[in-house]
Amino acid sequence: MDLTQYDNPLTPKFYADGLREEGIIGNDEAVKAVATLFYKTGEGLPGTMLIAGPTGSGKTEIFRALRRFTHEDLIKIVDATAITPAGFKGDFKITNLIKDLASPGILVLDEADKMLEPHTGGDGTNYTDMLQNALLKITDGDDKVLISKDDGSGAMTYVDTSRISVVFVGAFQRLLEKKSLESGGIGFGNTPRHKCDYSNTTITQEDLVGYGMREELAGRIQQIICLDSLTLETMREIGLKAVKDISRRIKRDITIDTDTLNKIANEALKKSFGARWLKSEIIRLFDAQLYEDPNKPSYTLAYRDEAADIQSADDELPWWE
Repeated sequence: MDLTQYDNPLTPKFYADGLREEGIIGNDEAVKAVATLFYKTGEGLPGTMLIAGPTGSGKTEIFRALRRFTHEDLIKIVDATAITPAGFKGDFKITNLIKDLASPGILVLDEADKMLEPHTGGDGTNYTDMLQNALLKITDGDDKVLISKDDGSGAMTYVDTSRISVVFVGAFQRLLEKKSLESGGIGFGNTPRHKCDYSNTTITQEDLVGYGMREELAGRIQQIICLDSLTLETMREIGLKAVKDISRRIKRDITIDTDTLNKIANEALKKSFGARWLKSEIIRLFDAQLYEDPNKPSYTLAYRDEAADIQSADDELPWWE
């Protein structure tokens, strides 16, 4: 990136441009919001944000791209469904996660919608409420949050969360379904007369409370952003950007057959595989040619025949992803 175009390169616009350079296409509102949050966090002004969107829309990829661009370990992405409440076995707890996060930093809770759904144990323990209690401590921005040490001693220690931003990321599909039912009643076939989706609906703090989030926690969320589903044209752009990126890294000319690009983009949309799968499929095609001849001066990525199998989205992604 040419830094001479920026009077001061470390600005929200600089980080937004970096996200686009890293392959984030579209979703301008989210790009600007995440870039601004990253800048503010570094300036000692952390915030709390929620990003909702369909599977494969790039919700989490925005933060992966920002982490790649900044080359700093200031962003920690965790699977929120694996977090256990304080007092239970395992150290994968919200308050423990921030100990390994640089301060200032951003804690991204992926699949947060599932963490917030009601979950009560057989003994009547409300696990969701316990987790939200821990979240409240972090989103308060206190410089002295009391947590238990992970050495098994049972002793307590303080951690500073005053410069930690928290981002909730998830599909929140059940929330949209609930809003659809409430918005216009039921039509023929027990289907909502008005279907709420990410493009025609605004999610509010009140909606989150109705979904299961505690009122105190919902009130701390400063910004809620909904991402639209990726279009075919956007998928194509992402694919071309991925090819260009491989070409830049290997310093050889790489192109992709138009029919192959269309097939991959359509498959990603039809089966909701998402942009990450699309990029991994392009890498798979490149790897196959590289294996056959690693010394070619140029490559054209294409399926060998119409019956070529497209890799399943469940298959393991390349190690560099």
